[in-house]
Amino acid sequence: MCGAEIDFCVTTPSISKQLGTTKAQAGSAEAFEKIDREYVINAAKAAKTDDPKQRLVYLSSMSANANSRMLYTRSKGLTEQGLAALFSDCIVFRPGLLKAADRGGPPRLAETIYGKVLDVKELAKGIALAAAQGSANLAPEALATKEDPKKEGVSPYWVVGNKGCFGLSRLWK
Repeated sequence: MCGAEIDFCVTTPSISKQLGTTKAQAGSAEAFEKIDREYVINAAKAAKTDDPKQRLVYLSSMSANANSRMLYTRSKGLTEQGLAALFSDCIVFRPGLLKAADRGGPPRLAETIYGKVLDVKELAKGIALAAAQGSANLAPEALATKEDPKKEGVSPYWVVGNKGCFGLSRLWK
């Protein structure tokens, strides 16, 4: 699939997902958006049930913004909104730089030399905890903020930033 990273896990009542690629791996902007947004939203639609307790936890990007001029950040922001339109309980993780992320390609330079990095194993702990808690019961350590795109058909959703990712991972027992 164009060198895409795939990891889609369905648990009841939660769905956790991470499916993505880069424009270079995909070969074009159109192919990138198909993999990064369309496939993700279609997979979430396929996993959705009638269970009112079902929730979705999405691993996005620190700089996600549906109004961005940059392809990657715009795609992530639009994906968040597309998923929030499907699930009334939607939690989005926006971590910063990641350590030990096996993407099947060369390491990303910024993730090897800059900033405070979050180990993907620690991030996974935080995601699992958020999936178990749901947005109504997220621990204060998540430092979650409510994002309301004020778009018809798109529910508000909760965003856990980099500090919240660290905070939740420390709660894992």
